[in-house]
Amino acid sequence: MIQPTPKLTKAVIASAIGRQTLNVFSVLVNTETGGVYMTVMGRDHSSVAAELLKLEDTEDLGKNREKLAKYVPAHIELNPEHTMAVGIVTGISGIEMSYRVFHTREQLETAHDMVKAFLTAGVLTLKKPLEKDEIVRQFQEKV
Repeated sequence: MIQPTPKLTKAVIASAIGRQTLNVFSVLVNTETGGVYMTVMGRDHSSVAAELLKLEDTEDLGKNREKLAKYVPAHIELNPEHTMAVGIVTGISGIEMSYRVFHTREQLETAHDMVKAFLTAGVLTLKKPLEKDEIVRQFQEKV
């Protein structure tokens, strides 16, 4: 079973950086427990989420939108030396687009803050101000 990443290390970064974009890695944040799950090379958000929910197939994600909503994706861009986070984008991945998963405003904002805390508790610093500090609200529940 997949476990949350307890602390961000250089080895953890190396396992996930550049999966889709140079100098970027992605995570799923459990907004209820604070667990941060890395999306490592060879995996995507959907496969990580399916494992977290103990589903046999990613196609079952669409039937589990309510359970899935607590897992908010984030993408972290690092400087070329991989010592500093220069950008964070929270709230959108293939899960939201493919399976129409929506998050509450609180879930999005909590996840964004949790990512910042996770990064600075490990080996990274945050650029001040971040070049990109964004919560994508396209998949925020309408109140």
